[in-house]
Amino acid sequence: KNSTPLINCPFTVDDVRRSYHIYGPIIEALKGKTTRARPAVVPSQPLFQLPSYILDTHRHVTLCIDLLSVNGNYFLHTISRNIRFRTTSPLPNRSKKQLLRRLAPVFQQYHARGFEIDEVLADNEFQCIEPDILPTRLNVVSRNEHVGEVENSNKYIKQTVRSLLCSTGARRVPKAMVVGAMDLATTCANAFPISGGIFDSISPSTIVTGRQPPNFNNFKVTFGTFVQIHIHNN
Repeated sequence: KNSTPLINCPFTVDDVRRSYHIYGPIIEALKGKTTRARPAVVPSQPLFQLPSYILDTHRHVTLCIDLLSVNGNYFLHTISRNIRFRTTSPLPNRSKKQLLRRLAPVFQQYHARGFEIDEVLADNEFQCIEPDILPTRLNVVSRNEHVGEVENSNKYIKQTVRSLLCSTGARRVPKAMVVGAMDLATTCANAFPISGGIFDSISPSTIVTGRQPPNFNNFKVTFGTFVQIHIHNN
């Protein structure tokens, strides 16, 4: 029928159907009426088994660390010599307590895969953590020197983060977006084999975490895109 029970209503049922076909379902109604569906079972992924010769040759790791600042937000940045695995962790402040708190998970990642961090290279700002990371040695460079590996990595990560933030077109970005950009830049840097690394066909992420190579299906939405997703359940 093409009639409506509302008095003086200029719209018909066919108008509503055409609107639904052109514009899709009403987003507000989907948000208000959709019930939570049973989540899909996440498939388990076996960890990549490291070739024995990698641990035999590169078991002892030298870790380079430094502080990284983007838009006034500080991060603890680490990169291992030879393996070239990077980590970045947001810091609420630059106190000794926070430095140790963010550094502890990094040590655990390497130890879980059978690596041993024998030496940490840093500038004099990290002198305060020396007794707390023993038996790992802390090698502090002189006042006018810097650790080359982490300084170059700082530059690369900051350039990538700035590119991601500029791609959003926003004049101002919240801290959460800066942290997200930093996480994405670090993840992408670790996800692919690096020239000069210990293995030409295995990424630093796979070596240290055991994760499989990245899935292209996880890169369909660009950073900073506003997305509303509705999965229709038949």
